[in-house]
Amino acid sequence: AEYMGNHIFIFQLEIHSGAHMPQRLRHFHHVPVLLPQVVEFLQVRAGGRYLDMTLGGAGHSSQILATPNTFLVGIDCDSEAISAAKARLSEFGDRFCILPGKFADVERLIAASTFKTMKFDGIVMDLGVSSPQLDESARGFSFKCVVSSDGVCVAAALRFA
Repeated sequence: AEYMGNHIFIFQLEIHSGAHMPQRLRHFHHVPVLLPQVVEFLQVRAGGRYLDMTLGGAGHSSQILATPNTFLVGIDCDSEAISAAKARLSEFGDRFCILPGKFADVERLIAASTFKTMKFDGIVMDLGVSSPQLDESARGFSFKCVVSSDGVCVAAALRFA
């Protein structure tokens, strides 16, 4: 795989409800704060090939795929995020593929896939922590409580006077 462009962007997310998604996945629906800017700077074009290395709830990917005849490869290691992304991107049929894994393993993931010779027109990476990861203490990232190995909130991690 080869990246043909010269743009890499880092940005934050704003979480919104996703009424069209199954209830258990709605917390992954988000509208990226800088979505119009990302699409503009990526110069998303019809027929383009894009890589979303931090797929998450597929906010960026869905906007990229809204451009006709684009194709997108998404990478994520979170099985709940992958389920949410599949649901959100299903309207685009076979114009996307999700590779389960960590973005740090992008070379290995792409090399082991059918996309090893694909040239990407743009790459997106959102290097933040998503709200679903912080809001759900059982997922292990919470600032709200200490979570036991069975996912039970056992004690407040931070106390403020």
